[in-house]
Amino acid sequence: MKPCLFETFFEINAQGRRVLICANQRFNQQYVSGSKMRWRCVKRNSGCRACVVTVDDVIVKCGEPHNHR
Repeated sequence: MKPCLFETFFEINAQGRRVLICANQRFNQQYVSGSKMRWRCVKRNSGCRACVVTVDDVIVKCGEPHNHR
C-alpha cells in the first residue's frame, strides 16, 4: 500500500453511515480496530479491490487502484 496524496473528506450517506471520499471515489467502512479503519470502494461488488486505511480520520495507506471510472 502507498501513501494517499489526494484530497479527502467524509460525508454521511442516506443510511446515516460515514462515507470516505478520496479522489472523487467513494469508500464504505469495512472494519474498525481502535482508531484504525479500513475502507473499501463502494463498487467492490463489481470487482473493484480499491481500499484505504485511516487512523484517527487521517489516511495512512491506499491500496489497489480502482478498476473503473
